[in-house]
Amino acid sequence: MSTICQKSNSGEYRRRFTVDGLLYEFKALNGGAVTFRVIGGATKKKAFTGGTWGAWDEDIVPFCESGYFSDGRPVLRLVVALAADWIRQEKPYLFHFHATDQRKHRIYRQLVHRQSPSWASCYTHYMDGMESYFVRKQEASQ
Repeated sequence: MSTICQKSNSGEYRRRFTVDGLLYEFKALNGGAVTFRVIGGATKKKAFTGGTWGAWDEDIVPFCESGYFSDGRPVLRLVVALAADWIRQEKPYLFHFHATDQRKHRIYRQLVHRQSPSWASCYTHYMDGMESYFVRKQEASQ
């Protein structure tokens, strides 16, 4: 796995990483969306052929991840670690993410429940459909 980290002048945090030959981009914005997607590469099974796979972003055209890899958990673990690092560093006042289908919604909901104890003292969490929101508590920002 390799990673490239960059923070833009607009405050957007970006990190590109490779897992099993696929190149991903993680993006987070204080007050905005946390997203990750495939942007290129190839697995041993087949090459990524176009479009993008929007995992936490409803505005990106998804592709079906089946056939690219047998287990997506290593990617999700890395994305959760990147999100946790960004939250510790940036201390955003609000962030959110979106599941693109019911299966991903169940997976993300489980991840949120696992991470919630570590964020509970600083963030209030609520869900609206398949969107998960985290709002920084007033006393935590002081």
